[in-house]
Amino acid sequence: MNLIKEGSVKDIYHYENDLLFKFSDRYSVFDWGEMPDLIPNKGESLLEFSYNTFKFLENSENWKNWKPKDIAVEGNYYLCKTLKDFRERGVKTHLLDKVLIDGKNYLKVKKVHVPNIEFKDKSWDYREFTKKPRPINTIIPLEVIFRFGVPKGSSLLSRVSNDTYLEELGLSTRPKEGDTFKSPVIEFSTKLEDRDQYIDGAKAMDISGLSLVEFENLKSITLLLSLRLRDYFQDLGIDMWDGKFEFAFADYDEEGKREIQLIDSIGPDELRLIKDGVQLSKEVLRSLYLQTPWHENVMKSKSTAKRENRIDWKEICINELKSTPSKLESEKIETISKMYKGLSLATSKKRELLDQCIPLIKEFQNENCYPR
Repeated sequence: MNLIKEGSVKDIYHYENDLLFKFSDRYSVFDWGEMPDLIPNKGESLLEFSYNTFKFLENSENWKNWKPKDIAVEGNYYLCKTLKDFRERGVKTHLLDKVLIDGKNYLKVKKVHVPNIEFKDKSWDYREFTKKPRPINTIIPLEVIFRFGVPKGSSLLSRVSNDTYLEELGLSTRPKEGDTFKSPVIEFSTKLEDRDQYIDGAKAMDISGLSLVEFENLKSITLLLSLRLRDYFQDLGIDMWDGKFEFAFADYDEEGKREIQLIDSIGPDELRLIKDGVQLSKEVLRSLYLQTPWHENVMKSKSTAKRENRIDWKEICINELKSTPSKLESEKIETISKMYKGLSLATSKKRELLDQCIPLIKEFQNENCYPR
């Protein structure tokens, strides 16, 4: 095992010809990186949640008799083809197995290439993705976000004042807080830059080297995955409002086209989950920092960096504004630890612990406005 990346939440190891994901008890909010506290047992809970969710999506039996509600598949070539593929073989992912090494659990996944992009001449260089021949077994440098509604504090509201972008999302009227969508609204953001930026579909295609056919496939995969997961969580008594997926190009299929596979992880840190009106997942952690001077300074730093075309917004916050995040109270850490554990157990149809957490989380969430 060789450590190749220590992330803010998970560590990635090179293992034989594959990769191992080690989920830590660390957490990150507002792109800060590692925060000053640890959440006990969070890493193991995230691993179990992600493993169970990936296995559910990979299993073709979970697609065979499922019919998507609220969208018309018939007549849409890409949706029909994607759903047919899922019913025959399940979702293509990079997950290999869950492995135990020296008493610790890891997710074993297929290795995909993650190029380093450079910031030069006041822009990011994506030539690695657009060069010929087109790369395979390589990450697609996008986060693909899906939204079933507009909960309080949703960042979507800050973008829909632009009529062009509103049309890009397929919305005829500007949504307002509390609105829900029958079929998910899909957005794109950058993945490999120092600060994620929302971009339109044309820009997403351009920087990632996606052909038009591949782009339509990507949207169809995202649409069906989000609808299937919504129903999956509803069966567990949980509402899913939004989330994000990450993908990679796989190898060429029998027709000589690049296949797309689901990668990274799917867990409470990638999804916005709500039960009995209470926000779950990392949104709870975000909410605890929203009313702090540190969060205000993070926003100021990002604004300054964008205005001055700099990438060192965190250094601005630390060195110029003299601001860093504070530690959380111990009882809140304990409750959040139970929440993560409860969510992982819920994916195995065990809901008791999560139900016990709901009143506790509601109590201290009410002290803060809902997160962004």
